[in-house]
Amino acid sequence: MARVTKKANQEALKAQDDFYSIARSALTTKKDLPSIIEFAESAHFLGRKLYPRQQTLLKLINLETELMTDYDLEVIDEWTKGMGKEGTSIGISPDVWKRVDWLKANGYKHFKEVVNITGRRGGKGHIGGIQGAYLNWQLIMLDDPQEHYGIDKSKDIYIFCVATNIQQAKQFQFADLANTMIDAPCFKPYIEVAKEYFVALRTPADIRRIATFEARGMRPQRLIASIRNMAVTSNSKSSRGATAYSVMFDEFAHMLVGTSGPRTSDEVYNAITPALDQFGKDGFIYIPTSPFTKVGKCYQLYEAGLMSDENDNPMFPNMLVCQLPSWGPYEDWDNPRATGGFNFKGAPQLYNEEMIKLEQREPDVFKVERLSQWAEVTDAYLNPKMVDRMFEPFKDASGEMRILHEQFQGKMAFMYRGHCDPSKSNANTAAMICHVETIPDETGEEWHHVIMDWGKVWKPEDYPDHQVDYEEIEEELVDVLDKFRTTKVFSYDQYGGFVTLPRMKKRLRELKPPHKAIVKEEGFQKASNEKRAERFKSALGMNWVHAYEDNFGDGGSCLLSNELKFLQEVNGRVRKQDTGPVQTKDFADCLMVCVDQLLEDNFMRLELREKLGQGQLQSGAQGGYHTGRVNQAQLTNRQKLQQMSRRNTDYGAMTRNRGGR
Repeated sequence: MARVTKKANQEALKAQDDFYSIARSALTTKKDLPSIIEFAESAHFLGRKLYPRQQTLLKLINLETELMTDYDLEVIDEWTKGMGKEGTSIGISPDVWKRVDWLKANGYKHFKEVVNITGRRGGKGHIGGIQGAYLNWQLIMLDDPQEHYGIDKSKDIYIFCVATNIQQAKQFQFADLANTMIDAPCFKPYIEVAKEYFVALRTPADIRRIATFEARGMRPQRLIASIRNMAVTSNSKSSRGATAYSVMFDEFAHMLVGTSGPRTSDEVYNAITPALDQFGKDGFIYIPTSPFTKVGKCYQLYEAGLMSDENDNPMFPNMLVCQLPSWGPYEDWDNPRATGGFNFKGAPQLYNEEMIKLEQREPDVFKVERLSQWAEVTDAYLNPKMVDRMFEPFKDASGEMRILHEQFQGKMAFMYRGHCDPSKSNANTAAMICHVETIPDETGEEWHHVIMDWGKVWKPEDYPDHQVDYEEIEEELVDVLDKFRTTKVFSYDQYGGFVTLPRMKKRLRELKPPHKAIVKEEGFQKASNEKRAERFKSALGMNWVHAYEDNFGDGGSCLLSNELKFLQEVNGRVRKQDTGPVQTKDFADCLMVCVDQLLEDNFMRLELREKLGQGQLQSGAQGGYHTGRVNQAQLTNRQKLQQMSRRNTDYGAMTRNRGGR
């Protein structure tokens, strides 16, 4: 027991000696900051060998033009010529030298924002890990970064790695950053905490503060390690309000789009980036991502980083766009002039025979994931702004502004229409109930508007065996329809309707009193799908569709909004995405069916207007239409208007007699 106590005391004394040794070194004068390449490759710092073009990119990001070789300049020249052309874009912002000159003239030490659109396995995270470690080292070399930037000494400084979920946040960009520092000899004296989602460093000023506490016989109750590297999710509140030196958005192009939820790329970017304000020109935003759809914040930033004004000067000179294929950062790996004689064993990605075969087999996927090109086929079928407008307050027939909420009881004054899209047992099942209300437009003409009343999505992951329970869904639907007594039609997708259709009819008849809803199968053939989608698109554009925001999406976001925004048109078909954050459209299909059926009269009126606009108006007479043509020149404008009015009146009476669908 005595030996154990003696050994423990010896270890404690050694730890104390090490601590005071570090504390004494913290009192020494500030060391010079190495160049980014020396920092990355030197055994005293990170000890990580870089490929030639990785070196070029890091020098460019950090404005180290005086250290660039002829090879670097040739590569940058090649990159600038590859951007902005028709077809495939490969390279960097074409006006990069104007950007560099502006940044240097305005006191920047690196680009403020780097959008790195590189193909899969192209080393985006590796570059981010080295650059992030360099930022950490810069803070340490300031000795007391809080004093340098005028920040309260009790404030911690954060470097955030943001991703859609915590698993992705920990495994990819943050892991590259954390491992780079943990394995580096230079960071060993400063790392206080190293976890899979959190790495905390002590600055020399932190060490002096601890020494001061120790001298007073005080033991701090909080962690004193003021440089905090943290993996956070896109809806994490921990990043809001923090003092951030850098933010890295992992696979930002694949985050949800729009402004309808906390996880959307717009909301995440707008919420976190103000945290960098206190660091002014030294703050850094890094966006390593493979491309995806041309909708959302990432593509907006990509475009902004390439924009020029009327004088051909960059609109946002503190931004750098880099767009390279998967093998782009590794080119010249076997060129002795580029490598300085270093013999690399190979490159992680090569455009070789295997890659060529992959391109031939799946050209569209290859174009996006390997060539790093924004996919034209994944352009949104619907305008995201129109989708967002669907959830906004609207003026109803009384002239009052109305905000929609989920309804749990129908009203006898309305006729309801419902639809259920039962997918396979290992996929989502969705259902929705809507009704129409007549609302006049600005000219006083009345149109039907679809109001979403109730909706539900059942997900496999919500069940123990990861298979939706159709009996449970049927029971819930019967209960809901019992509360919406004036539901006229409730339909099922033809590919899933057979599962519950016969039993649903029987159960509704058994209600007291029996429910009179017509339960039927809804056809989803190619022609009807196209017509339904185009009609919905038209109704959305006319602002005839109004819905409340659900919370069935990832992280409580609005699934209906997400599904509508991620619809794509491929070879004339409107379909869901096969990759990315939203790969379902069941809820969107429910809304489209309800809109198509409830607004049948609206669409027929529009079609009639179009036909009347294309042909000559025929004069009417008592008892019906003349069979012969009438010379339109003989009609006055007043007569023509009266003629059209009679036709619209006759058509309205006809459709009212039909009773709708």
